[in-house]
Amino acid sequence: MKQNYHCSSSGEIAGGEYGEIRVSGGAKMTGDVVCDTLHVSGGVKAAKDLTCGELRASGSLKVEGTLTAAAAKISGGVKVQGTVKITGQLSLSGGLKTEGDVQLANAGISGGLTCEGKLEAGEIAISGGLKTGGDVSAERFSCSGKVEIPGLLNAETIELSIGSRCEVENIGCTTLKVKKDFTGFRIGAKPCLKTESIEGDTIELEYTEAEVVRGKNVTIGKKCRIGRVEYSETLDIRDGGEVEEQVKV
Repeated sequence: MKQNYHCSSSGEIAGGEYGEIRVSGGAKMTGDVVCDTLHVSGGVKAAKDLTCGELRASGSLKVEGTLTAAAAKISGGVKVQGTVKITGQLSLSGGLKTEGDVQLANAGISGGLTCEGKLEAGEIAISGGLKTGGDVSAERFSCSGKVEIPGLLNAETIELSIGSRCEVENIGCTTLKVKKDFTGFRIGAKPCLKTESIEGDTIELEYTEAEVVRGKNVTIGKKCRIGRVEYSETLDIRDGGEVEEQVKV
């Protein structure tokens, strides 16, 4: 039978398998830890790998190895030196930072996610912030917050509601829709998606600066400045959108 560990002051958790770990004080994990549930409302430092069935962190969690969880709800701060893999739902209203890659199934992010590696996800919805050091791939990607991706954003469906400056090096998709986010707009903000290239089937753009846009059906709308558009079926330029060069291929 798995043992439980509860700590309301300070303690040390040896490596091994546990049922429930609950920390409202401070604790250090000295070896690889596997547990059914981990609730952190205080502070935990894991010296090696940490594997959880369910992770709930409203306090501080630092993992010097890899973090693996079936599901996670983070309203505090989590820092991971290795990779992060969450096979179920991630609810992030706090902060998650990792030096490695991140693999997610489904994620709702109203806080901030920063990863120095690449990000892979099934469905990801962002109303907070996302910053990566590499590519992002997903089945469905939606964002009404701020994104910084110095690589490729690749997803079947991408929806971006722009309330501030967002930067993505390259975008590949089946369907892309970019519009201004009036609900999150702040006075003095300059909403804009800045990217080098966009390639997809159906592309609808507002508030976008891009060097090249390639697609089947392309709509260039308000506050767009596009260097070159290559389209195979339709091109609709409206609401003052600017295109320097247009080519039907």
